[in-house]
Amino acid sequence: MISSLSPTQSFSLLPSWLSSSGSGNDPQSLELKDDILILFQAPIHSYVTPSFYVQTKPSTGKVAPTWDYAAVQVYGRARIHHQINEESSAFLQKQIEDLTLQQEAASGREKPWSVAEAPLNYVELLKKGIVGLEIKITRIEGRFKLGQELPDGDWLGAVKGFRSLGTPEGAKMAEMIEERGKARGLDSNIAQGSATD
Repeated sequence: MISSLSPTQSFSLLPSWLSSSGSGNDPQSLELKDDILILFQAPIHSYVTPSFYVQTKPSTGKVAPTWDYAAVQVYGRARIHHQINEESSAFLQKQIEDLTLQQEAASGREKPWSVAEAPLNYVELLKKGIVGLEIKITRIEGRFKLGQELPDGDWLGAVKGFRSLGTPEGAKMAEMIEERGKARGLDSNIAQGSATD
């Protein structure tokens, strides 16, 4: 399961449980037993050309292309809700209502649809075809590869290079690299000034 999560969101706000659901026709979905891993990737990740490395490339030429990204790995124990009992029915009902509320709000409709508008017996029938997956989180790890290992000149070159692409994705990559590199002690205005040279 892969989902997008902005690296600027606070991971401490993640609930201690994650929930999802899948098709009840997939027998594989009933065989999850032990620890599982869920990967959340930042919506923007990118190939990094060695041309951005304005310090190392001219001095040694020892550069290679790479890929920059931000991801969070969430580990936990899976609990499958597939039997029609009170506990699973309540769990699935909440998941259906929460997902519907989220998607209806995202649609921008003036009067969002609600699960309560569907006949109860119809919703109960649909729940028989859903397998719910509940995950008790045991560990969260962040993985960031955003140029933090580069010499200062190459790091600034990557910020400038991504900004010079003139695309929303390039601007976001530059922002992510810059944000992650603040620990370097470089003034972000220097990087912005370099991008306009």
